[in-house]
Amino acid sequence: MQDVGPAAPVTLRPAGLGLRLVAFVLDMLALLSCLMALVALGLFQLLLRTDGGQKDSEGAVWTAVALAVSWVALVPLYHVLLWAWGGQTLGQRAVHIRVVREDGGPPGLWRAVVRYLVYAISLFFLGIGFLPALWDERRRGLPDLVSGTMVVDTL
Repeated sequence: MQDVGPAAPVTLRPAGLGLRLVAFVLDMLALLSCLMALVALGLFQLLLRTDGGQKDSEGAVWTAVALAVSWVALVPLYHVLLWAWGGQTLGQRAVHIRVVREDGGPPGLWRAVVRYLVYAISLFFLGIGFLPALWDERRRGLPDLVSGTMVVDTL
């Protein structure tokens, strides 16, 4: 057998900002669909809980609290678990982009958590954390810079 030597380094092509924006919109549509399903389930539960024609106002409050808690848990879990598991959310899968470590490996759970936290903070502050992607040669925003990841084109 011949010794082929070390493997050639993998060339990672940074994903364009347009693809990343489309993936973001698709992810928001997926998450809003889940929210609509949760709201429908909550309304259905309220319709079943009537007492002599009067709606159960305490039940409505608890249903609203359950919906809010579910939503607050769903959004981070969606991003973190999908990034950690396969490097792609549903929107990113649709446009063929993936979150990877800077060496090309999968991000793992810890990096996905850190990336999500900085991602959420960046969104909260009107996207300022994404501005470095405009001049960084690997199109990394603050979430990627802090977590040691980058978004690559998989096509």
